Amino acid sequence: MPPDMKGDASTGLERLWGDGHVRVFISHTSAHRWAATRIQEHLRGYGVATFVSHIDIEPMAEWELEIRRALLSAHALVALLTPDFPQSDWTDQEVGVTIGRGIPVIPVRLGHDPYGFIAKYQAISGSLADWPSVDRVAYDIFSAMLETEGIKESMKNMYVNAVRNSPNWITSNALAQFLPSIRSLTSAQAQTLVEAYNLNGEVSGSFGFKGSQRHGFSGGLAQHLTRITGEEYRLFPGPGGGVMLGSTRELDALWPFGPPEPSVR
Repeated sequence: MPPDMKGDASTGLERLWGDGHVRVFISHTSAHRWAATRIQEHLRGYGVATFVSHIDIEPMAEWELEIRRALLSAHALVALLTPDFPQSDWTDQEVGVTIGRGIPVIPVRLGHDPYGFIAKYQAISGSLADWPSVDRVAYDIFSAMLETEGIKESMKNMYVNAVRNSPNWITSNALAQFLPSIRSLTSAQAQTLVEAYNLNGEVSGSFGFKGSQRHGFSGGLAQHLTRITGEEYRLFPGPGGGVMLGSTRELDALWPFGPPEPSVR
C-alpha cells in the first residue's frame, strides 16, 4: 500500500482530492471530458476521491504543476482508452508516470486496446454511446478496484464503512450491486457488514442486502458472505420480531436445536 494511502494533511492535496480514502487519477482526452466528469461523479458518490484535470484545477493555477501533483499523490490511475487516446500530448505521459511509481493502472477499452506498457493489464470493456453506457463504465471501474492489487484493502474498508453508514434504501441498493464483485474479505470487514445489517435498518430493509427481491441484486448479504468467507451465514429471528444476520456457528451457539425460520417479506 502506498505510504500516503491513509491520507495527507497537506492543504494542497486536500484541495485536489477532498477527503476520499482512495485517490484515483482519471486520464482522458479533452474530447471526452464529459465522460470523465460523469465517471468522476459516480466514483465520488461511492466514496472514491478522483482527479479530472479540467474540473479540479483552480483558475490561475499552474495546470502542469497541478497535474503533476495529482499524479504523484494518486493511488491508482484509470485510463479511458478512446480512439484518440494515443494522440494526446499528455495521456501517455500520465500513464508513464503512474507505471514509474508502481501504482495500479486500470485501462478501460473504449475503442482502443491497451498498448505499450499497459498492454499487459486486464482491461475493462465499455462504451460511451450514451449516458447509461457511461454509468455502466463507472460501475465496472469501481467493481474492478475492489479487487485491484495495491488498493483493494483500502477499497473494501471504504466500501464496508459506506454500507455501515448508508443513509437510505436507495444508497444501500446501489452498494449491494457490488457484492458479486467481492472475492475476499478480512474477518473484520465481514463483521462490519454483519453489524451494518443488524444495526442499520436502511441496510437490512433494502432489497439488495436482504435478498428478498433477487432481480438485479444477485442475492442478499447472507448468500454473499457465505460465498466470500466459506462460512455459512443466514438470517434468524432477532429481538422484537425482527430479523438478524449471523453465521451458522453463532446460531448453533445460541440455539443448539436450531432457530425457527425467519419470515422475510
